[in-house]
Amino acid sequence: MVISRECYQCISTHSWGACDDKRYRVRCLTSESCLKASGKSSLEEVYVKGCAKTCSTSDVPVCSEPGVKCEVDCCKTDYCNGAPGRMVSGLLLMACVPIATGVISLFSY
Repeated sequence: MVISRECYQCISTHSWGACDDKRYRVRCLTSESCLKASGKSSLEEVYVKGCAKTCSTSDVPVCSEPGVKCEVDCCKTDYCNGAPGRMVSGLLLMACVPIATGVISLFSY
């Protein structure tokens, strides 16, 4: 039995919102991650979601063009590339809770 990962796929040269308006579900290989990438040059911007083999700029053809700077994020659960903006690890969020609680308690006296 082959289990696959499911991700969102879209592309836009306008915004994440425009990309999400056109997004659809795709089935990726189990060895692939869900990708979310944005690229910017002096002439244009691009927003991409889909499947990724290596989770690098090589997974996004426009990122290898001269003068294009890209940010690439990947995750490994179904539809995890659905949220707008950068993806944040749940582990990272849990690490921030004790710090935030300590800061709040400092200022509550």
